[in-house]
Amino acid sequence: MVFLPPEVILHIINCLIPSPHPVVFPPSDPVTHTLLSLTLVSRFTLTAARKLLIKHCLYIDCTRRFNEITSLKRKSEINPITVSPIGLFLAPYPGAIDESPKIATDIRFLLPSIKNTLTRLVIDIPLRSLYPEDDEISVRPKLRAAFLELIALEEFCSAQDELYLATDPDGSSEPGVWSFWPRLKRLALYNPDVAHIGFLEGLKKCPKLTHLILTRSDGLVNFPDFYFEHPGLTRLERVTIVNSVRARFDKDQLVRTPGTFLGEIELAFRANNSVANAASDEEPCFGPFCTYFQVPASLNEEKDDIELCQDWVCRRAIDGSLWDLNGMPIFDR
Repeated sequence: MVFLPPEVILHIINCLIPSPHPVVFPPSDPVTHTLLSLTLVSRFTLTAARKLLIKHCLYIDCTRRFNEITSLKRKSEINPITVSPIGLFLAPYPGAIDESPKIATDIRFLLPSIKNTLTRLVIDIPLRSLYPEDDEISVRPKLRAAFLELIALEEFCSAQDELYLATDPDGSSEPGVWSFWPRLKRLALYNPDVAHIGFLEGLKKCPKLTHLILTRSDGLVNFPDFYFEHPGLTRLERVTIVNSVRARFDKDQLVRTPGTFLGEIELAFRANNSVANAASDEEPCFGPFCTYFQVPASLNEEKDDIELCQDWVCRRAIDGSLWDLNGMPIFDR
């Protein structure tokens, strides 16, 4: 009988992960099934497959799965130095975030332990289910502290909100947590108020940002109640506005007036591209840079626009296709 060298077996197992790969492989994915099967073959394949499961398959969509992974961490059965995830889908809450206070405590424990390797994160957490003034058991400070630790994040999507982690009822004094992630390149948020000072000031702190996805956002054409200078964003390549196909899309209404969010984003884009186009008589094309995408809905779709958009964006953030949406140009040039 001919035996394959361990190095060859390890190479074959590693080749199960395609490139590019999603944020995480869901439990139903053939990659996850194969890796789970390999944990039963031998001690050698168990070690190799387990590393890849933790690295690429942390799909936490219920409290049970969340409790299992945090239990392994607490028992030191997972060495964070040799085995840590690079992607994570986190949706552990069955209801409002104050109904399961232990989850916040465990998130506060889990996220700092993987902060050095975690580069891609999708969350589906109802952070708006508990407002700061009603937080009598200090759930929100724990969650805010946990997410602030994620210094290696490059890609992030919050499916249900703008990563609403304010702990002050006023909220204006607390910058968005995502603005503290120095490596952030791709950001997708649901229903942010883009005319709010916290959002606008947060963008200025994200010099590496290349992709910005705003789903059902507020304030696109509003004038902020303060002076707002365009945020720079020298690496920004694409801004995508997402809404349901049932929502009214009025291209003429989305005017690029200086002082509004869209107007200042355009100014930033043109300023960043003026040097590159100095030798050409052509103006930089703004159309593909800022687009509008309509989430499709089937005729028998029973979800409202909120649930429809949240679920659709979440799925595409997980599989990685969200950042390549081909939308309609908001502006002609």
